[in-house]
This record gives sequence, C-alpha cells and structure tokens, in this order.
Amino acid sequence: TQLLSRIDIAVNTLSILLQLFAVGRLTARLGVALMLVFVPLLMVLGFSILALSPFLAVLIGVMIARRAGEYAVMRPCREMLFTSVARATKYKAKNFIDTVIYRGADWVNALAHDFLVGRGFATAGIAWIGVSASALWAVVAFALGRRHQNQQSAPEAA
Repeated sequence: TQLLSRIDIAVNTLSILLQLFAVGRLTARLGVALMLVFVPLLMVLGFSILALSPFLAVLIGVMIARRAGEYAVMRPCREMLFTSVARATKYKAKNFIDTVIYRGADWVNALAHDFLVGRGFATAGIAWIGVSASALWAVVAFALGRRHQNQQSAPEAA
C-alpha cells in the first residue's frame, strides 16, 4: 500500500508540474503531433531499459513515467484533437474512447500478459513486445497529430 501510494504521489506531482510549467509552452512551440509522440517514445525507451534491466525499481520508474505522461501530456493533447470535429461527434467519440477503447484495451492487455507468461515469456521478453507496441503507438499518434494540424491550418471552405 505504501509503495502504491508513493507511486501515485510521484505521478500526481510530476503531472501537475508538467502541466503548469511545460506542456502548454512545448505544445505551442512543437505542435500537437510532436507532443502526442512524446509519451510513446518515452515508453520505447522505458521498455527498452526494462528489457535490459528487469528490476522492480525500473518497472516502477516506467510506470510513473507512463502515467504522468498520460495525465500531463497525452490527455491534454488528445483533447486538442477534438477541437477539429463537430460537437456531437466529439461527445460520442469521447464516450466510446473512454469506455470501450480504454477498458477494452485494459482487458486485452491483461489477456495478452497472461498469454505471454503462459508461453514462458519473462519480464524482459514482455518489455520487448512493449517496445514494439509503443513504436506503433508513436506512429499512430504522430499521424493523428499531423492530420489535426493540417485540418487546423487548412483554409475554411465557404
């Protein structure tokens, strides 16, 4: 319980500090596409380190980085993507994403983890799969961010 509470304190502290002092400035300077790629690339690095050093301290560090990045960077940038869609579409999509996609992904991840462990994969092997999944995540995030930026900069049709 103490370990989990310390992880939560670290995540919350990092999240608020990043949101207050970095994310807005970086997003204005770098754009949504590059900011959306930040956390997936951080996870490529984190999972690579975890694969090479499969220790609890490394796992905790990767967990903190992912969760803080999700709350401080990904969530605000993901919300920015919805500024280029109609209001009705936005609310339908957000409800679907927040329930079906996120909870479904949690379920699929748990099944995948159990499947891999059942096939003899250890932490390092699962982490290398995480590297691949995070790289794919980075590609998709960048494509979505670029599409959003192109829609925002395109002249409005009359």
